[in-house]
Amino acid sequence: MGVFLNFSYDLNHQATILQKIYYFFIACTSFCL
Repeated sequence: MGVFLNFSYDLNHQATILQKIYYFFIACTSFCL
């Protein structure tokens, strides 16, 4: 159970990092345009 919680936490953590990169990419493209 603990391994599953850690795995789901890692997925959520990676998702937040991807979201930050995604929003940063959107901000850069909108600024350049």
